[in-house]
Amino acid sequence: MTVQTAVEGSRQHDLTRAAAGGADATGADATGADATGADATGADATGADALVADARGGDARGGDARGADTRGVTAQSSTVQIVTVQSVTAQTSNAQTSNAQSVTVQVVAPQILPGHTLPGQVVGATSVGVRGGFGASQVAEVELFSLAGHDGHLREANEAFATLLGMTTGQVNGRSLLELVHPDDIEAIVAGLAALEAGAAEVMLENRFMQPDGRAVYLQWVARPVADSDQWWAAGRNTTEFHRLLAERLNLRARLDLALGQTTAALWEFDVAKGLFTWEAQAAEVLGVAAGSLPSYPQDVAALVHPDDAADMLAAIDQLLSTGATEVALRVGVDANRRHLSLRGRVLDCDRRGRPLRAVGLVLDVTAEKAVEEQMLRMVLSDPLTGVPNRRAFDQSLRSEWRRCTRALEPMSVLMIDIDDFKHFNDAFGHLVGDAALCAVARALAASLNRAGDVLARFGGEEFTVVMPGIDEHGALVVANRLVEAVRAVTVRQAADWRLSVSIGAASWRPGCEMKESAGLLDLADKALYVAKAAGKDRAVGHRWPVSTPAPD
Repeated sequence: MTVQTAVEGSRQHDLTRAAAGGADATGADATGADATGADATGADATGADALVADARGGDARGGDARGADTRGVTAQSSTVQIVTVQSVTAQTSNAQTSNAQSVTVQVVAPQILPGHTLPGQVVGATSVGVRGGFGASQVAEVELFSLAGHDGHLREANEAFATLLGMTTGQVNGRSLLELVHPDDIEAIVAGLAALEAGAAEVMLENRFMQPDGRAVYLQWVARPVADSDQWWAAGRNTTEFHRLLAERLNLRARLDLALGQTTAALWEFDVAKGLFTWEAQAAEVLGVAAGSLPSYPQDVAALVHPDDAADMLAAIDQLLSTGATEVALRVGVDANRRHLSLRGRVLDCDRRGRPLRAVGLVLDVTAEKAVEEQMLRMVLSDPLTGVPNRRAFDQSLRSEWRRCTRALEPMSVLMIDIDDFKHFNDAFGHLVGDAALCAVARALAASLNRAGDVLARFGGEEFTVVMPGIDEHGALVVANRLVEAVRAVTVRQAADWRLSVSIGAASWRPGCEMKESAGLLDLADKALYVAKAAGKDRAVGHRWPVSTPAPD
């Protein structure tokens, strides 16, 4: 850090001229530390991070700053101006040898928050001219102000600080620092000043300063005592933009929570080069892990989810990098504690060649939504009266099993079931008792189907259907006759004297049959049903293939 002090009293001392051979700079005696008397700056910059000139009544005596910290600034006049230069490249000229040396002084910007280094925002530009061998003046990239006295009153503030407050230097100088800060931040300021007075070498603060129109600006600043005096100086930078972005992020998080309702969600970021995930704290709850056990790599996430979803997780990352977006459904936990998650993301940054560098996204706990979705699906695909699958579910099952069985060259059968004389039953006992009879028949039919792959559905009115993959015509008739017997045993309390019965038509497909669509199989079962009705009802009849179309072996 390069620090220059200049004294301004009744007249402005001009230090802009420097003669290389120990010349007099307008009344300022440049008694340099250079053995040849050629260094007009009066300062030996041998690897120093800070160079200080001690101004005493206009005599600019050489100050040697060989440490990393700014040393002994003593001001005996009304003005102490502190300037921090981000990077200064200086050349010193030796009048005896005419050789040129380069000295680079680098200042590292302080961190705003742990893990967040932000560039300083230039509110006001301050030109710094370091004479006697230093080249053209540079521009300070950090806004600054200087203060004097542990009473907290500003002795002198530079224009950058005054501009930050929306004032002039004349309006700022002489005022108490506590008059300018936000009321909620006064306690922190008082504590910082007390620490300086107690001998602290450095105090770092970040607080809000108030502008005349009531707006607040954020400033991060560091204060250090001036050696051998009751004064202290401070330099800082505007962090208002950083806090604006932080507030936007919090606002976005609040909107996200509002949009998702009860859903638990967490943001994540993926560093493509490192293959590394960074998670929000909420992710531990979503993933069901301890706060310190969040997965770092895609393989870790794959190991965390259900084994059947591990490959999908890794494929989702590949899709993210190749297409720029992804979404995958995952499951975590076991049995009753199993939860459903949705991980979705999008590539945010790419290099010049379009290769992804960084992706961001969300992981959401959609367990509740999944349960609602499954409930709605059951409602859509279930008969509201009997509880068995409805016509829509039957059609889906028939098509899917037809495709599977024809590909696998496996037989399949369909049963069409109709309750005999049900119209007369309704006329005799009423529709409420008829509904009770329908439910009783449905329960009896469902209880007689022993295979998990068989699907019983209410086709409409008093008709039911059954899809039976992997069963040929002989097996279909065995099942159909069992269903006829089951319904004969059904009794309805309100119609105890009525004997319920069903007629069933069965049709089967086997490899080699001349049938192109599943609808043809349903049509054959319906025709077999009419044959059963015509034969006296209360029986099962299987479709017989014509002699011209022999059934396969």
